[in-house]
Amino acid sequence: MEEFNAQKTKSKSNKSSIRKKLIISFSFLILITSVALGFISIFNSSTLLTDAARDSMRVSASDAAKLTAGKIETQMKSLEVLAFSDEIQSMDWDLQGPLLEDYIEEISFFQLGIVGPDGVGNLLDGTTVQLGDRDYIKRALGGELRVSEPLISNTNGDLVLMFAVPIKSEGNVVGALIGTIEGNLLTDIIDETGYGEKGYSYIINNNGTVIGHPDRDKVINQFNPIEEAKKDETLSDLASVFTRALEEKTGTGAYTFEGRQVVTGFAPIEGTDWIFNIAGYRDEVLQRIPEIQKKIVFATAISMIISVSIVSFISGTISKPIRLTVEQSAKLSNLDLTEDIPDKLLKNNDETGELARGFQHIINSLRQVIHEVNDSSEQVAAASEELTASAQQSAAGVEEVTRTME
Repeated sequence: MEEFNAQKTKSKSNKSSIRKKLIISFSFLILITSVALGFISIFNSSTLLTDAARDSMRVSASDAAKLTAGKIETQMKSLEVLAFSDEIQSMDWDLQGPLLEDYIEEISFFQLGIVGPDGVGNLLDGTTVQLGDRDYIKRALGGELRVSEPLISNTNGDLVLMFAVPIKSEGNVVGALIGTIEGNLLTDIIDETGYGEKGYSYIINNNGTVIGHPDRDKVINQFNPIEEAKKDETLSDLASVFTRALEEKTGTGAYTFEGRQVVTGFAPIEGTDWIFNIAGYRDEVLQRIPEIQKKIVFATAISMIISVSIVSFISGTISKPIRLTVEQSAKLSNLDLTEDIPDKLLKNNDETGELARGFQHIINSLRQVIHEVNDSSEQVAAASEELTASAQQSAAGVEEVTRTME
């Protein structure tokens, strides 16, 4: 009995151990799960932000490409209207020159000229140039409306664009009307577009050469990463994106350039062979990640507090019936059968209810045994009294016989 009482005392000192174990175990499990979900959320956030940035850049590149095409078309239309005049179609410079002199004051071009079928061009400034080897002239003489890639002006070194439209007479191309315009037609759009604060945009031609860029040296030096990558492996990522842009025309890409990770979107400029690209730095794209991390940590902490509270409540509902049953078993060990198991515990439909009902059955059984023992004791006592009375009668009879014999 003393040993059991010692165990009972020890049990009381550790009566909440099950609850503690449940709280610690589930809290640890929740913590591990929350941390794992946090890392997954951060990774997914990074991916989603990058994908969203790419889509945004692709749409922005498409809009910028349409804007560029619109500006080119506007300038092209002004030349095309002029090319329909009788003076221009006459291919007589004496008639063409005065008309061009009057017209140049009304349009954005600072130089106009006429190119004959032989490729020789007469310009308003009085010079004669051979332009027959230029692609945009060849295609204009072939009946197309064309614009050149940005060129370096021989007069001031600035970037310029050459526009060329066919001159037709009786349905036949008899020459080309050309106009020179400042390169800011492209550079203004490039300088005004980009992703974020540090992003930028650029234009490449059909062989991957940069023809428009905030860094004018790349245009002047005709920077082509596809060719440069053959000598410099660090440009292989950029060359790969350029190649894909030329093949797919519309899409997104990512590369490392000058030590920084770049995300880009690209789209074709209608009416040209050019591709408009909008680029943004990946670290700027992901600059919201720290804010997201803080929110995830805060949400994790709140969920931990709520979860631990719920676990504490649930563990209490589990451990309390067990503790009550243990207390009842302690009373039972001391043969204290005066109290029944609480009805609330007996009504539980789980294992604790089964355990409580089992203890109640033991209590009832012991009470029955004690009751039967009490009944048997009373019967034994009655029989003992009868035997005592009989013995007393026998003794009295013996005494009487003894006196008679005397």
